[in-house]
Amino acid sequence: MNLNPPRICARDQLALGRIRRLHPGGAAIQRTLYRIRLPERPISPAALAFEALIADAQAMSDELKT
Repeated sequence: MNLNPPRICARDQLALGRIRRLHPGGAAIQRTLYRIRLPERPISPAALAFEALIADAQAMSDELKT
C-alpha cells in the first residue's frame, strides 16, 4: 500500500466512503491563495518559509512560460 501523506490523512474517510479520490486526467488544479496578517504581529518562521516556497514556485512557473 502506497502511503503518501495526503492519503494517510484521508485514509479513514476514504474507507468509510465519505470522500472519493478524483483523478483530474492531466487538468491543472489552481487556487488563489491570500495572505492576511496583523501588521503589529511578527511573521512566524513557518509563514516565512511558506512565502519563500510560493515565491520559488512562481519563479519556476514564470521561467517555464518564457
